[in-house]
Amino acid sequence: MKPRILLATLSFAALTLVACGGEAPVATPGTAAAAEGKRLFEGRFNCQQCHPNGNRGVGRALVGEEFRQRHPTDATVVRQVRNGGNGMPAFPPSVMTDDELAEVVAYVRWLNEQDAAQ
Repeated sequence: MKPRILLATLSFAALTLVACGGEAPVATPGTAAAAEGKRLFEGRFNCQQCHPNGNRGVGRALVGEEFRQRHPTDATVVRQVRNGGNGMPAFPPSVMTDDELAEVVAYVRWLNEQDAAQ
């Protein structure tokens, strides 16, 4: 997926979630990209093992104000996932495609929208 299309897709997803911010959190992500990201997060890439439901586990929390300040843009999340570091393995494009990474990022952003709405 080209960067502009990816940015537009993720921006639309974020705006959709913000517009629904007054509603109670739901158990299933509201966009197809975030739903697929959840499936990848919990399954194929096993992010869940170190970041259970996005919370702190062996790895750092992927939700909360500290995370949002540390990763204000999707690019900073992508850089962390691609390069790894601080105990996290790297996930190069040969392991996680750009589209898969965009879906995982959409899921993490959805988790943060739910957290911020509480």
